[in-house]
Amino acid sequence: MEFTTSDNVKIAYTDQGQGPVVIFLAGFSGIKEEWQQQIPFFMTQGYRVIAFDARNHGHSTHRGRNLKIARLGQDLAELIQYLQLTKVTLVGHSMGSAVIWAYCMLHGTTKIEKIVTTDESPYPMNTSEWQYGVLNLNWGNVAIASATVMKTKMAQLPIAEAVKDNLRAEHNAYPFDFEGNQVLLRNHLTQDWRDLLTTLAVPQLYLAGGASPLWSPEHANVCVKLAQAGLAQAHIFPGAGHLPQLEMPQEYNRVVSEFLKL
Repeated sequence: MEFTTSDNVKIAYTDQGQGPVVIFLAGFSGIKEEWQQQIPFFMTQGYRVIAFDARNHGHSTHRGRNLKIARLGQDLAELIQYLQLTKVTLVGHSMGSAVIWAYCMLHGTTKIEKIVTTDESPYPMNTSEWQYGVLNLNWGNVAIASATVMKTKMAQLPIAEAVKDNLRAEHNAYPFDFEGNQVLLRNHLTQDWRDLLTTLAVPQLYLAGGASPLWSPEHANVCVKLAQAGLAQAHIFPGAGHLPQLEMPQEYNRVVSEFLKL
């Protein structure tokens, strides 16, 4: 399935099951198939499950314009409007989490039930006051560090061979242009969402890989402290890298499911 955004970009999505709506958002270079171990599980739990490819990703239109996190947040808003959804839970991984925050910045949380973010620091830069950025990224080395990020081995635990085969086939059929999307990656890496987190008035779950190669998993606990009292919690997956939904799918599903039932 697909719909067309207000700037004429086709967004591919899947929409399965019945019940409360959960929307899954993949990260930079990620595709909706990364949630293949979550979608059937949450359908059996009684949820309507939606996943989509961001612009320039997967089956969606690949075009070198409007490559900004704010625009991706608007794409999410237009998908919600297109499907006439009134209440959704948003589950993001990596840059997909930033897309959720961009949506909240633009449209607030009136249509959001809960938010789950996965291994994403709210500020990827490192400063003397903030030690939870990605690798050694700072304002002086954005171009070089962004290239380093994409060469980093993201998973620290084995991923099921069938899952890897499926993802490989999808990426071969719909290649991702890493060089052409550097402008999107740099925009993503320079956003600071910490002030937004203090305003979110819905329950939030901050997840992190205990062995993430990108940043300290402690950022999840710091996000809880930034959030309004009583609205946020954190969970760190011991030994997992940047992809806990793929590396520890059963545990990931359990943790998220328990949060959604609260």
